[in-house]
Amino acid sequence: MIWEIFTQKIFFYLLFFAIAFTYSMVGLGGGTAYTAILTITNTPYKIIPSTALFLNMVVSIISFLNYRAYFPSERKSLILLVYLFGGGGTILGANLNIKEKTFFIILGIALILSAIISFLNDFGSKKINFKIKKKSLPLISFPIGILAGITGIGGGIYLSPLLIFSDFPTKGIASITSLFVFLNSFLGFSTKFFKGEFNFHFAIPILIFVIAGALLGSRLGSIKFKPQVIKFFLNLIILNIGGYSLWKGIS
Repeated sequence: MIWEIFTQKIFFYLLFFAIAFTYSMVGLGGGTAYTAILTITNTPYKIIPSTALFLNMVVSIISFLNYRAYFPSERKSLILLVYLFGGGGTILGANLNIKEKTFFIILGIALILSAIISFLNDFGSKKINFKIKKKSLPLISFPIGILAGITGIGGGIYLSPLLIFSDFPTKGIASITSLFVFLNSFLGFSTKFFKGEFNFHFAIPILIFVIAGALLGSRLGSIKFKPQVIKFFLNLIILNIGGYSLWKGIS
């Protein structure tokens, strides 16, 4: 019995290592996957967003440090506005009092959308003849921030394809997105923390595995490794968990 519990715990932590490793390669925090895993392991819904944001915050800053050399400084005024609008949305979303069923409905929709967008981003974006004007990005980042604050998803999964359609370079996107995720996660986590919606003892063991995964993944990603195949399978899992969360909210 003790051995079974121990192996389950190790498997649980290794899942977070794998998520941090994979998502940090492309400058994302992994909030969608963290939230999904926390949901199916029956974590109390009140601490799901804060835990995911906390982990997001750590992974994204590690990713940014590895990708910072590719930050498009010639667009810093526009990117600053994206961060400001996104941060404002995050604070608003984190302060909303959401009922449990409503939370799972929003979370389910967010997970399903993020998986679909990620599929398109990795395998279909080059075939889509669609452009977004760069000046519209700050306004778009505001609702992304609201969603980040509510669900614990840093928002990078939504911002990244928008940057692709705005013709930013690939590694520049990773640097912009990782800092966006960090700022949103920091603001969202701080709000949740001061509301008493964070369990330090629960999050710290997970954090150790997440840091290890992020250090390795972001380093490999900033050099040459491509994680699309691993992300494909992770997104299949997220899609299914999104459906489960949506069902949990409406049933």
